[in-house]
Amino acid sequence: MIQTKMFLLVLSLFSYTLVFGQELRCESHSIHQLDELRKDNDKPTIVKIYASWCKPCKSLNNTFKDEEIQELIVNNFNMINFDLETAETIKFKGKEYHLIEHEKMNFHELAYELLDKQLNFPAIAIFDENLTLIDLSRGDKTQTELIRYLKEFK
Repeated sequence: MIQTKMFLLVLSLFSYTLVFGQELRCESHSIHQLDELRKDNDKPTIVKIYASWCKPCKSLNNTFKDEEIQELIVNNFNMINFDLETAETIKFKGKEYHLIEHEKMNFHELAYELLDKQLNFPAIAIFDENLTLIDLSRGDKTQTELIRYLKEFK
């Protein structure tokens, strides 16, 4: 169990650096930590769902690097990045989710469920402190659009 938590911590730190680079000030959690976040604080949780090869996803990722957006997230949200093609088993709300291998594209069962069974991405899922989904927004956003959107949930 200790090794698993250490692995998740290292994975989280690695994804923090890999996804956002050194200028990022907000802490990004692993999708594996989604269930744990509700125990640690009462902030809403942002889950950014993306694919590594997706151009609009890369654009949205760059928008998240904006300093004002970073500050908004640090002060008001937990942040999770979720690559919808991750192959790892994920436990969420007592259920295990797995990678679905499809002839056109592999995708994670949890991502598919969070996306309301529509593989349209990038997407931002907002959860309340009880990890109840309160909003799902699809597509790329400008800096102004993303700030306006996030302020609705802080």
